[in-house]
Amino acid sequence: FRLNKTYFDIDKLSTDKNDAEDAVREAYKEARSVLTLLCNEHTLRKYAQTIVAKFPPEL
Repeated sequence: FRLNKTYFDIDKLSTDKNDAEDAVREAYKEARSVLTLLCNEHTLRKYAQTIVAKFPPEL
């Protein structure tokens, strides 16, 4: 019984991890699109650049 519960917990954690990774990728895409839409002279562009810089480089 304990082994089956452990397998279930591992599977649930794996699913949660995949969902979180998908959410991070989606947020990165949205942040990049905002950065693309803002012109270089726009005052909010530096904030968008800061947000994009917070994402891991492997995205």
